[in-house]
Order: sequence, then structure tokens, then C-alpha cells
Amino acid sequence: MRAGEFEIQLYWPAKDGFVSVALLFGSAVGPFTARLMDWVFEAGFCDEAMRDQDWVSYPLIPTEPEELSEYDAICASVEALTTSLTKAELLQEALERRCLVAPVNTVADVAASEQLAAREYWREVERSDHSAGGSVRHPGPFAKLSASPIAYRRPAPAAGEHSSEVL
Repeated sequence: MRAGEFEIQLYWPAKDGFVSVALLFGSAVGPFTARLMDWVFEAGFCDEAMRDQDWVSYPLIPTEPEELSEYDAICASVEALTTSLTKAELLQEALERRCLVAPVNTVADVAASEQLAAREYWREVERSDHSAGGSVRHPGPFAKLSASPIAYRRPAPAAGEHSSEVL
């Protein structure tokens, strides 16, 4: 993400993909960054001076050359941490430390999600294009509502199936 000439890094490499890390500053996010930098320090990827920055007062958008250089060093330290662990390891530790780190899931990750399987999210839906035959695995309702459950009225249309109606 860009803020003028300054680029804010939002995604970081992990051992097995990417994670999103909110390495941001100010009163709303600075305390999370402080906990993240404690973790980076404990893992041996930064010194005490970097760890002990005032992340609440830190410039929201570094603009001076020395601020930009320091921000690059901070990013390198965070990246050293993220590349040393898997997405699952980073998430587990972030939850325990109350840091703003989350895995960036691929389609395969979503399809294999234990959470989605446990809530019976996936549905087998008959294809509307009968020439293709069979059913397809399809996302289910976004929420489970007991009083008025969300239900499918019909399968998703095949490519071009409703073009004449729409046009």
C-alpha cells in the first residue's frame, strides 16, 4: 500500500506462504506493534533500541531519509521473524501475544480449512448445466441462522444461461 512516496508493507513471507502483519503506528495500533517487536526481539531479530521504540509516537508515515532507513531495518527484522516460521506457527504465537498477524490463505488453504469443514460450510450443489453432469463443491451460507436458515433456491447458472434475460 502506498502513502505518497512511502510504501507500507502489508504482506510478509513465511516458511510456507505469506502472512499479513499490521506493522503500523499511532495510538490505535502502536501497542500491537510494541508486542510484535517484543516477539521480534525475543526471537533474536532486533536489538533493544529497536524493540523499545515508542510505537505510539512513531511517525505514521516516515518521510525523512533516516526515518525511511530505520523503517527498512524494522521491516527486515519483522521479515526475519516471519520467514523463520510457518503461517500456522505465526498465527498461534500472534494469538497468544495479541499481535496483528494473520495467514494469507490460498484457495487450497480455504478448501482444506478444518474450521469450514467443522461448521459444514461446503455444499454439494447440482450443476445447472446438465451436459456437464454431477454436482460441484460450493461455498455454503455465510452464517448459520436457526430461526431463518439461508437456503439455496437453485444452483448457480452455467456460463451464459441467463444472458437473454439480462440483456
